Amino acid sequence: DGNTAQNTPRIQNHTYANAGTYNVTLKTTDQNGCVDSTSTSIQIVATGLNQMNAVEGLTLYPNPAVGFVQINYSSNEMAKVMVMDIHGKLVLESRLMSGEKVNLEGLSAGVYSLQIEFGNQSTTRKIILNK
Repeated sequence: DGNTAQNTPRIQNHTYANAGTYNVTLKTTDQNGCVDSTSTSIQIVATGLNQMNAVEGLTLYPNPAVGFVQINYSSNEMAKVMVMDIHGKLVLESRLMSGEKVNLEGLSAGVYSLQIEFGNQSTTRKIILNK
């Protein structure tokens, strides 16, 4: 989001205002003036309470899931569903209507975040995938 920090601590942190994908660059300069940098792309998943409750009538089941999860909501719009692993890596993306299932067969057992978006609404929910 264009923020620059010039701090001296070894641990840096930043709070992003919105969910999304960001390109992050860390640039360091040592006491001899040598400069080094590294860049990566990160996926920020919103988990705030306002964001969590943004989609009315949302149900997601079964949870824990085995093979699939069904998503129901009170809109007739197509939804974009993004599944992220515990590291925030996007592992699955699909578009579906309310009442349809997201196929999770190709994923390993574990905890995942589902970000569901349609129109100007968005929410993120955690699911447990068993095998």
